[in-house]
Amino acid sequence: MRATLPLALCTIAVLALSWQVAGGLSRDQTAARVDFADDVLPILASNCFRCHGGVREKAGLNLADPDRIRSVLASGHAPVVPGEPARSELLARITSADPDERMPSDGTPLSAADIDTIRRWIEQGASWGTHWSFAARTEPPAPERAARF
Repeated sequence: MRATLPLALCTIAVLALSWQVAGGLSRDQTAARVDFADDVLPILASNCFRCHGGVREKAGLNLADPDRIRSVLASGHAPVVPGEPARSELLARITSADPDERMPSDGTPLSAADIDTIRRWIEQGASWGTHWSFAARTEPPAPERAARF
């Protein structure tokens, strides 16, 4: 039992250090590239599309269309101005403290992490990307054959 105690303590220390390093790296999200399909689309789909996606277009806004999300609305504002979060009405609405302006209007406010993801996506140019089903397939390289002896 005494021989396993130092081993167990060593293992716990290594795991704790690994946890700390991994946590430190994941918190540095400012350098991470935001992917629309993986990061932004789920936020919009679960919080915004019921009013602003597909056939529902409250205030003329359709967040499911990459061209229309950048177009100026009747209000004179563009929902998303790529590279300019301060000029993007979407970000202004999801961060508003005014309950009459804040979106989503009928749900809970977006989390700070979701807001940060959308802000970083806009900062990074609001790239829509290509749906995986329309992207060209890429085959992984074939493994090298081992020499037979």
